[in-house]
Amino acid sequence: MASGKPGPSTAASRPFGERSERSFFCRSCKRAHRGLWVPEGWYVVERATGGGARHLRLGLYCSLACLERAAAGHLAEAQALNAHAGQADLMRDKARTVERAETLLHQGMTIRAAGDALEVPTSTLRHWLREAGVRVGPDGTLTAPAPEPAAQELPAPEPAPGAGQPADPEDQVALGELNHLIQLGYLTDITWSFDADGPAHARVFRAVATARLSGVPGEMTGTGSASTKAAAKAAAARALLEAAAQRGQ
Repeated sequence: MASGKPGPSTAASRPFGERSERSFFCRSCKRAHRGLWVPEGWYVVERATGGGARHLRLGLYCSLACLERAAAGHLAEAQALNAHAGQADLMRDKARTVERAETLLHQGMTIRAAGDALEVPTSTLRHWLREAGVRVGPDGTLTAPAPEPAAQELPAPEPAPGAGQPADPEDQVALGELNHLIQLGYLTDITWSFDADGPAHARVFRAVATARLSGVPGEMTGTGSASTKAAAKAAAARALLEAAAQRGQ
């Protein structure tokens, strides 16, 4: 960095023999000056490119205060970018920890033992599992859902002409899991698009779901087709979950 001043020392930064006036601007306060040379007292920030080549000029600043203000702005921007990246890493690590803890609990381990294995405090792990919808009983093991009373099976009614088939049960479960992951912030920027084709009595609906996995670059897409819009949406949700599982590995 050099302070501008008239004389031969600044001529090296200009083409040989050039004598026309130029405009100089402070990158911080936008102050302008017109003349042959960099104004006296201004600061020139340059970076050496090596190999004897001319230095790369990064900016002009009319005062030390403007230079310091610009440096502080660049530092704050860099800190904000690092903080955003760090938050994404924390969310991704948390999701992986919850997934591993749930696997250990399914294998019969208690939440305390799982926390010791994953090096996470028991209270913190219990809170994370509760956020993910995983219930742990007072004894530290998984709480099985209450069995539903057996209902008398009735023959399924025949669908009316032109009526679509209901969504696959596994697709419906996948749609619920997808909404849960969106609420937890693991999936973001979710969008849906739908179209239909075919005659009215045999219409086929197509759904496309697009989302981003938190902390992982790039978009993921899931596509589903069915005879109803709801069933197509559930099928697309299942395909999107499978894509997210592959992307998160």
